[in-house]
Amino acid sequence: MIVHLHHRLHLPPFLLQFQIHMDMLIWEWMNMMLGKRMRFLVMTGINKFLIKVKKLCLHHREMLVEELLI
Repeated sequence: MIVHLHHRLHLPPFLLQFQIHMDMLIWEWMNMMLGKRMRFLVMTGINKFLIKVKKLCLHHREMLVEELLI
């Protein structure tokens, strides 16, 4: 959103204010529409990633244990 503002600094103040307001409304609407779905996707993505990391850690631990036993 900040990127937009830099381009619009040459606008008259009242128009700039209106534009900022519109940006906020669009942002809010997008958050509402995407919010639930995005949150779900992000959470599942993080969970999948964490599971992968855990599996890798377990795998490496098993390998380390085997090396120590040998």
